[in-house]
Amino acid sequence: KDPTSIGVTDFLHFLNSHGVSISQPADGQHGSKFCITNKQGKGSAAMLNDPSAYTDDEVVATIPQNIIIDIDTLQDEDGPASPYFRDWLREKLADEKDGPLLTERRVLMLYYLCEGHTSPYLRTFPRLPTNEDAHDESTFPTKDDDATSRAPIPPLFWPKEERQRLLHDTEIDMPLVAKEKALRGEWENCIHRWLVELKSLENDNNTAATNAVGFRDFCWADSLFWTRVLKYKNQGFAASYHWVPLVDACNHSYAPTCYWESDAVGNVHLRTKVESGVEEAAPIGPIELCYTYGEKSNAELLFSHGFCVDNNPNECVTWSLLEKDSALTDTKSRLLR
Repeated sequence: KDPTSIGVTDFLHFLNSHGVSISQPADGQHGSKFCITNKQGKGSAAMLNDPSAYTDDEVVATIPQNIIIDIDTLQDEDGPASPYFRDWLREKLADEKDGPLLTERRVLMLYYLCEGHTSPYLRTFPRLPTNEDAHDESTFPTKDDDATSRAPIPPLFWPKEERQRLLHDTEIDMPLVAKEKALRGEWENCIHRWLVELKSLENDNNTAATNAVGFRDFCWADSLFWTRVLKYKNQGFAASYHWVPLVDACNHSYAPTCYWESDAVGNVHLRTKVESGVEEAAPIGPIELCYTYGEKSNAELLFSHGFCVDNNPNECVTWSLLEKDSALTDTKSRLLR
């Protein structure tokens, strides 16, 4: 329904034309074994069509460094950024005042907000939920239905009445308030000013002008950063945070069927993980490629990603044992240590 979105076929064509290598199994009788599909209305999923054709630790796809979006590639002459954005970024990073403020996270969010409508990769990202999405009753689980009918929405974007009803007095209630306050501070201190500068440059360069970007769009860019980013560091590169096409189509599981790794030149490889899932599913056909997002409790998963996991092995409950500014705080802290 979104005219700025991109179809799966077009996205795979983009990957192929930009040097992404999607491997074929050794068995020549098999055709393409990799696809991206809509997971029953719950967002996209990466699928391995014939797991039996793969062995453990086999490369499914290789994503070259030049189409990965990070603070390095956005400054490259042949990188994904338009010249106006690339030049602005170089100038700001060298600026004594703005340079220290322009973190990797902020760079990626600014790029998304300015050029996400033209990037074939970023156009595959989930779009900012509309009021219609947010108030759709099927978005929120009921007592008799523990699954949503669409891609998960982080609670920062839930209607206020739903946040109040479902999250009041839970351990993520106050962190949500604090996060929104922190994002508002960023918006007012630097992000809005930078976007005004970039929009002016964009118009001067006769590029397709972006739509007006507001605070809610910025919050959504922050959510996309944390839910899509891969963190790794390669020698000789400045970037630690990366948006990697294809790999971020893989969803979370504590029984992963794949994993990713980066090499010395900055490429990222998606590999099978037979022992935990592929081998068992091999005789019966397609399986979803999933890797673990880390040892996170359901509160952490819900806060950042908008979903929870049944029988989460990392489930825990947190609460504060110490009252701030209490005369006994130091004494209690020593006893706890």
